[in-house]
Amino acid sequence: MKLSFWYSPKRFDLYMRWSFLVILNAAFPFILSLQIAQTPSHLLGILLAIITFIFAYAEVDFWLLKQKHHALAKQLRVSAAIKVSTLIFPFIDIFTGIIALDISRLLTGINITHYDVQTTSTGSYSTALESVNIAKTCASYLTTMINGILLSLIVIGILFIIRVISKCLYKRNKTVKFFLPKFNSKYKNVKKLTPLI
Repeated sequence: MKLSFWYSPKRFDLYMRWSFLVILNAAFPFILSLQIAQTPSHLLGILLAIITFIFAYAEVDFWLLKQKHHALAKQLRVSAAIKVSTLIFPFIDIFTGIIALDISRLLTGINITHYDVQTTSTGSYSTALESVNIAKTCASYLTTMINGILLSLIVIGILFIIRVISKCLYKRNKTVKFFLPKFNSKYKNVKKLTPLI
């Protein structure tokens, strides 16, 4: 079955870019989470959540480009790249991780940091093990998703700041040209500031 209706070189390029950005942003939380739980089901939940965020960000980026919001799409990528620099302040990721663990524990009743395998009333160990793995994977996925959403709020905050700055720069450029029209000739060979909105 051909995926030409969905696949495009531009979309593939966006998936590669966002894979790089999401993995960079998830690197520290991923390493930190492995110190808490190292089971295969826990690892699977984290990887599935990372893939989910790659898909979500890439599709949002692609939609923005499709709607001709090129500047906003670029600003979103820049915001995610700037977010990587916040890893020098690990307390941010630690704090969001703690909140994500508490919310996930409240919603699922599962503590992924301490989860023991128990047999069912029928004594079937394999059946119990399978159910525990599924439950733990879902809990790990939910925890990582919540953590990712909290970190995404930081990305949105950075995006907001970038847009405010870009608007201010654009208005300043227009004001200078309005009040100093006789100097307009000097701007001919200077790269114009375009609105990043």
